Amino acid sequence: MEPIEEAKKTMNELCETEKFEELLKYCLELLKDVSQNLSYYDKIRILQYEELALRGLDRQVEADEVSTELMTMPKDDKEN
Repeated sequence: MEPIEEAKKTMNELCETEKFEELLKYCLELLKDVSQNLSYYDKIRILQYEELALRGLDRQVEADEVSTELMTMPKDDKEN
């Protein structure tokens, strides 16, 4: 399998398993590795995965903030 095809497979797996931080790091490493001689299309695809990773991380942070708020609410507010 070509290196870029293997990279796409890895990016898909990381996205599907919601390992967004790992996906972001992986994308950045791919873009830094100039020896791969990536096509314009491949670079765009990697950037799209990078954007997905950032969106996923944003959702995780928002969910964490909401759950923290719920845990710190007085008991009466939780019931309403």
